[in-house]
Amino acid sequence: MTIDRSSRKEHDDTISLMENFLSPEQPKLGIFWYDYRKEQLFGVEKREISEDDMKGVHTLEKLHRTFWQKWHHRAVAKNDISSIYYQQHNYTLIPRGRIFVIDGEISVRVGEWITEGINGVKINLEKFHDLICDEFDLPEDVRFVIDEHWNLGHGWSERDNLIDRKAKSLDMLAPDISARESREQTETEAAPQKRKNGRKL
Repeated sequence: MTIDRSSRKEHDDTISLMENFLSPEQPKLGIFWYDYRKEQLFGVEKREISEDDMKGVHTLEKLHRTFWQKWHHRAVAKNDISSIYYQQHNYTLIPRGRIFVIDGEISVRVGEWITEGINGVKINLEKFHDLICDEFDLPEDVRFVIDEHWNLGHGWSERDNLIDRKAKSLDMLAPDISARESREQTETEAAPQKRKNGRKL
């Protein structure tokens, strides 16, 4: 085995290359779920924040629901009963959140579970903060915001159910509405005949 010593140029080139790794990573937008028992993130999807994102409201162009449906179907197809995606069909029943940038300010949106805990388990806020900042390369002073959309059991599925319930209510009312419209039409058509008959009398 031959052991060589690096030249000054090789040394300088190597150090220069590695210095690039010291630069902080770009902050990222994204979505995540939080396993509060294992105290770890999973189902993370993210992308770097660009200059175009610094104006207006921006986040990752993907829904939790879409992500979960894809992995749920894969787990079912593989009969992977050990997978959380197999075991849980409703993605809103697991703590989740999303990173936004709004007019240049980055924020992490989560539900009430962050302060209220889950099933009697309190969230270690300091550890959760560090997990999020490390995963998405966010500044230490990033703002955390509680929003009901990310509460357990809330989300697009809840909104869909509400729309379905409203639609069903309208369907139930439809026969009454149709009957009332039919009566009104019959009365309108009969009115001239009554007046005509009145004149004959």
